[in-house]
Amino acid sequence: MTASAIARAAIGTLLAATPVLAQDVPSYESKPCVREIPGALCGTLTVWEDRDAESGRKLDLNVVVLEATGDERKPDPIYVLMGGPGQGAASSAVGWIRNPFRADRDIVLMDQRGTGESNRLLCLHPDEAPVDAYLGALFVPDRLRECIPELETHADLTKYQSPYSLDDLDDLRAALGHDQINLWGGSYGTRAAQVYIRRHEEHVRTAVLNASMSMSQVMPDGMARDAEASIRGVIEDCMSMPDCAEKYPNLADDYAAAVAGAREPVAVTVPDPRTGDTVQATMQPAGFSEALRAMLYSAGQTRDVPRLLHVAATTGNYDGFATFGAARNYGISRIAANGMYLSVTCAEDVPFANEHGEYEQGAGTFLADARARAHHDSCRVWPRGEVPEDFHDNVISDVPVLILSGSHDPVTPPRWGEEAATGLSRSIHVIVPFGHHSWGALENAGACVLSIQREFLDNPTGSPDTDCLKTIRRRPFN
Repeated sequence: MTASAIARAAIGTLLAATPVLAQDVPSYESKPCVREIPGALCGTLTVWEDRDAESGRKLDLNVVVLEATGDERKPDPIYVLMGGPGQGAASSAVGWIRNPFRADRDIVLMDQRGTGESNRLLCLHPDEAPVDAYLGALFVPDRLRECIPELETHADLTKYQSPYSLDDLDDLRAALGHDQINLWGGSYGTRAAQVYIRRHEEHVRTAVLNASMSMSQVMPDGMARDAEASIRGVIEDCMSMPDCAEKYPNLADDYAAAVAGAREPVAVTVPDPRTGDTVQATMQPAGFSEALRAMLYSAGQTRDVPRLLHVAATTGNYDGFATFGAARNYGISRIAANGMYLSVTCAEDVPFANEHGEYEQGAGTFLADARARAHHDSCRVWPRGEVPEDFHDNVISDVPVLILSGSHDPVTPPRWGEEAATGLSRSIHVIVPFGHHSWGALENAGACVLSIQREFLDNPTGSPDTDCLKTIRRRPFN
């Protein structure tokens, strides 16, 4: 064990041995890790649920610190902010064990309030719902009405917005004794990073925004348009690749026919994502559109899109989309918290979106108005918190920021990264081919994006070498 590791272990032991008095909020305690994570320190940050009143219910937030693996640890760790909103960072710690950034920096992961093991807000318990529940709209107001009273037994649903969560994170930073930190955010985590910069800029050394939102972006405004642009990009990519164009010469027509055929419920045969048993189910129109939209997030998943569109268009068989959609939605329900998603977006997004404009934007797109209507209808049911008046203003800062956008991203396309950059005077915006920060399925992309981030972290005032972007290629479509 290195000297710094010994020192940190001693600090952890001291914190664990220090009694936490009832009035000591916020407070931090270390604890033995409950899961097998090599080189990890686990802890609990206790905060007020109502940070403004500083009274009432307390929240115990789950924390995992992955210690640097090298002998020389830099003093500025990486704090991870996950997407969704609804994903817990500490609950995803296993996925960060082998992250190359650990060579010389600790990686700090906290389950944001309402996620993971931090008073998770979950409607639709994954192992209790029928398969059909994963083949329809993501949000069903009647279902939410049933679960809200259950959640309100242990949560004030109006106290789970981003500003609260990022102030929690700063309490953790102070408790761990870090003066300067590096933020790494993905998708919604990029909004979280910008909120943290606005509120605690003096403690931010750098920020990496993967699939960046801007503060002016409000969901679900633009979702249908952006998803349509993404699928059109996939079709163009297929037509530009001889093998794909030969297999699916009429892909644009297949796409139109498949979308038209899914405007009504369709019978499907799918594996039950919980047991693997083959079951008969019904996929609703929203289930098809959500499955197709989700496939566009990753270049790897889009490799199946031309084939599935062709099969659906020519045979009426939507089993492929249904199988993907059921498995994905079941998996998401296990790792994310849809109640947290609503507590955030019903306060930070939906009230500021152009509801009728969204419906008009959806005309002629595969997503149509299904996602927007479900989101607005659900937020009419969900308890709504408040956000600061300047919440949607661009963050103005000279913190060094690396912005990464995917050219075909269906939810955070490059224009939002460009918008975020307008207030970040020392930002670098890099556009990576294809999807939503899932670049490992592309030839040469994973190492390329990692090298850009690594160079930026080591020298945030320089310009990282981006020539490797020219070598990135799509893998062949299936």
